[in-house]
Amino acid sequence: MIEHLLRHAQLYESCRKQVTMNKPHPNNWKTPTILLGICICAIGLYVQRPREHEYQGKRLTEWLDDLDSTGPKEAADRAKEALRQMGTNAVPPLLEILTATSYVSQREGTGQASQTEQYQHLALRAFQALGPVAIPVLTNFLKGETATPTARALSQIRPEGSRLLIQALTNSDPVLRQKIELGIESKGPDGLPFVPHLITNLKDKDDLVRAYAARALGKIGVEPEVVVPALIQSLQDAHAEVRLLTAQALGEFGPQAQGAILPLLETTKDKQGAVSRSAYTALKQIAPDAAAKAGVKP
Repeated sequence: MIEHLLRHAQLYESCRKQVTMNKPHPNNWKTPTILLGICICAIGLYVQRPREHEYQGKRLTEWLDDLDSTGPKEAADRAKEALRQMGTNAVPPLLEILTATSYVSQREGTGQASQTEQYQHLALRAFQALGPVAIPVLTNFLKGETATPTARALSQIRPEGSRLLIQALTNSDPVLRQKIELGIESKGPDGLPFVPHLITNLKDKDDLVRAYAARALGKIGVEPEVVVPALIQSLQDAHAEVRLLTAQALGEFGPQAQGAILPLLETTKDKQGAVSRSAYTALKQIAPDAAAKAGVKP
């Protein structure tokens, strides 16, 4: 759906430029050809225009608007019921929203970036409403470029989706393990089932699997008594990306990561500037006084 809108906008712009560059003289034989091209473009835009799934006369994105937590609870309840009625038909377009890097806003005065973030957040809430019924369809997308957004969706369906992601975290394909780690959205207690497996992945043979495991542990932010010591060890990793994301993850724990102060002070001397800055930022989150003593300029 979203990618269709982007392609259509590009097609229209291409047609417009063709007309501008070829301003025809009244007697120019190219005029009919250009007009025919415009007609073909218009027909293409009409035929290929995105058709959102509808329920009770409302498009999917309109129901998503009603899921906004700032709106009336009654409207959100109706939207959840509408999504349940749409069932698996809603899964592909919701995944497209999670995959989109930009969202073409149909509302005046709304920035593309904020619109993307808003609709992706609402899409995640939609998967919560759909529940386990969405899992069989989502399983088909847990691969390739769609693995990360699918993992984001599955992380909202608990506990069934979480169990499937835990299996994927131990998959033999390191690229899939990376994408699953990037897609884990569960925070707090909801992310607790992932913690032991992510700690195990901190020792993975693949550099990026280790790095993204650290990142995910920081996002989940639970069990600091177990996670912080594991992350401290990763500050010694040979790969700079692992050290950088590990420092960021420790910062996410704030004052709960007091045990990481001295290791992070040492990491501020890292030869990689980005790693050093990441350690300094983490120190500011954990212990501002220690960061000041480090004397490292961000």
